This record gives sequence, C-alpha cells and structure tokens, in this order.
Amino acid sequence: MKHIFWLLLVCTLATTSCNRTPKVIDPASAAAVKVQVDILRDTVQARWTEMVSSDDAKLQDLRHVLTALEGQPGTNRAQLRDLQRANSRLKTLRYDQTTMRSRPGLMPTIPPRTP
Repeated sequence: MKHIFWLLLVCTLATTSCNRTPKVIDPASAAAVKVQVDILRDTVQARWTEMVSSDDAKLQDLRHVLTALEGQPGTNRAQLRDLQRANSRLKTLRYDQTTMRSRPGLMPTIPPRTP
C-alpha cells in the first residue's frame, strides 16, 4: 500500500510539473522577430533548393529530347545544334540568390508614404 501511495504521488507531481504554460513572447520583441526571420529564411532556402532542382531536371530532360532528335530523319541539324548549345548555356546564365537581389530594376521601387 505504501508503494502505491508513493507511486501516485510521484505521478501526480510529474504531471503537474509538466503542465506549465509557455512563456508568452511579445510579437514585436527582437527575439520574436528573429524567430520569424529564421523561419522565413529556412522557408526561402527550401523553396530555392526545390526550384533549382526542378530547373536542373527540366534541363536534363530537354537534353535527352534533343539527343533523341539527333536520330530522327528530317531533323534540321543546324537548328538542333543551336538548341543544344543554348540548352547547355542556360545553367550558366541562371541567377542565384545573390545576383537576383542585386539586379537593378528587378523589384519595383515603392515610394515612401507621405503623411
């Protein structure tokens, strides 16, 4: 009987100590802003990686299509060669996160509000 009492006491104390309410963070505080920026940065990085992978897959698929066209009768060889050259250049012309944000005119300029 003593063991059951102590077991119930320990279980009760454990459950009541775990039910603390989390500390409320002021949404305008520096810590809250940092958390939001970190979440946004992670989200942007994940989407960027997904986009680049998708673009790489499309370029590879296009390369396979152009290679398959080489064996087809009636294919314009000069045009096919130009398309293969253009496809191979696309990856080197692709922007990255740094060049995307540094290009002037990419994002519209929003004039400041006047009171």
